[in-house]
Amino acid sequence: MQHRFKLSSGLECWLSVLTGEVIQVDKAHATEIHQTDPTILGSRVIPGAVTSSTTSHTELWLRAADGREHPFNLTNLSIPMRPGHLVSVAWGAPAHVGSGPIFALRNHTTQASVSDLDGALPRDIRHWNLVGGGASWAIMGGLSAIGLFAGLGLAFAGGQQVAPQDLLLGASIGLVIGGMAGMMLGGSASQRQATKAINDFEAQSLQFLASLDGGGPT
Repeated sequence: MQHRFKLSSGLECWLSVLTGEVIQVDKAHATEIHQTDPTILGSRVIPGAVTSSTTSHTELWLRAADGREHPFNLTNLSIPMRPGHLVSVAWGAPAHVGSGPIFALRNHTTQASVSDLDGALPRDIRHWNLVGGGASWAIMGGLSAIGLFAGLGLAFAGGQQVAPQDLLLGASIGLVIGGMAGMMLGGSASQRQATKAINDFEAQSLQFLASLDGGGPT
């Protein structure tokens, strides 16, 4: 089953859902210990900090309405379930992206849901093209222009004839400073837009999954 919807930003997205009866569920946890390098201060050695991280793995088998059995290997995504429960697994992406990660589960028997879209996205595509970047480009362009004119203004501030190289230097410095400020503020705006889009995507997805309560396997 595939559901199409639009985010509040107007971006069209799709959500694929497979609903079936749980026939087997196996869970396991793996803990990794991490330690940073020690710090050496003269003859004194300070041990590195020790941290741990736990990863959960769930192997889930669902039987769909047509009798076919579907396996899912889920990482850090699980809800209480047992054989006989009716569960939906959901994955999706914006319309311009061909495939998306599994990020949500819905147990229709217990009416419990879980979702972690941000955690399911790889780090290198965390923004996932969820934002067009209009606000960030506007900020970068505006501050770059301000920096350019400020640099030109400083170049002419002396009131004397300005050498071409001084004019070019002032314009370049102003453009670089304005551009750097624009990149920082624009990147922050883009991150806020992406976070809002991800939250919107999750909310609409969970709402759709909840609407399937009471239905049969699909």
